[in-house]
Amino acid sequence: MTEIRTEYTLSRINGPSKLLDEALRVYVKYTAPSIRTASNEIVYWAERYNKTFKDELMIFAFHRNKKVIGFVQLVYFREEKLIVIDYAAIAEDYRGQNTFFELVDQVRRYIERLELEINFVVTEVGYFDVGEEPTHDSRKLIRLLKFTGFSIAKARYYQPLLDNKHHESYMRAALMFLRSESTKHIKKETYINILSTIYYKHYIRWNEPFPGIDCSEYTAHINILYKKILKSIKNDMIELNGTDGFVGGALVGKKDDEESIVHKRMLLLLITVIIVFLMLVFTGKFMNIGVEAIVYYVIGALLLVFTIAAVYSNRAYRILDKIIKLIRSPSRK
Repeated sequence: MTEIRTEYTLSRINGPSKLLDEALRVYVKYTAPSIRTASNEIVYWAERYNKTFKDELMIFAFHRNKKVIGFVQLVYFREEKLIVIDYAAIAEDYRGQNTFFELVDQVRRYIERLELEINFVVTEVGYFDVGEEPTHDSRKLIRLLKFTGFSIAKARYYQPLLDNKHHESYMRAALMFLRSESTKHIKKETYINILSTIYYKHYIRWNEPFPGIDCSEYTAHINILYKKILKSIKNDMIELNGTDGFVGGALVGKKDDEESIVHKRMLLLLITVIIVFLMLVFTGKFMNIGVEAIVYYVIGALLLVFTIAAVYSNRAYRILDKIIKLIRSPSRK
């Protein structure tokens, strides 16, 4: 039987071309209209951006067995040592079999070969909702990005209008960070500098050449969002990797990541153990089962609960480790 090998490749696009047209077809079809930049603007900047600015626009086509199945767009801001990922789209028929992670890895390896000086890589994840919490699809994307090393900043963020007339594009969003250092905090000044780069050097700069956009009106919109976010920052340090949600009202109370699912299951198991304990107590009165035996049964059940949960949850593992140490400590004396 002949083995069919799947080969993924990444191609850099440096201007208008047939390859750009193919990649843009994937981008247009599989990017939500509310966050989709007009493709003619991308074509315009694909030819001019790197000739106009010292920063670098990078556009990629992602191939599977030579067929274009993905599109990636990002900008490297040289002075700030910052990469902003704008878009990463994959054709729906090819989204299984770790295709997303293969795409991320291909882009990562390409960037590494350039030997750029990079402090942060950031990307937006829109909520796609008028409320304070993201939709189910946005949560799935956040989890995928976390698997690749990204962290959520526990700070307020808004995706600005893409242009004056694209009203659906303005929404609450998560700003996600990737960095080489394993830190759980950044200083608020760092967050503000990155925010300023995204808003003023990226959004405003992108829109300036297009005649249908009122630049003064658009800048006023950016200024309002910028001041709104600055006002919301109360602490000197901003926490990253917000598994339990944002500070200040976002993602609070809906923790559907893997850790929290385990915690909910642990709670259900504990409730079950308590119910069984009560049943044994009442049953023991009629069947002459000693209280001491019942206690041992319950302790055994609790250890079983935490042992199972510890396989999936770091927190459960730490609790189980403490229980074992408590049990072993008397025997050492």
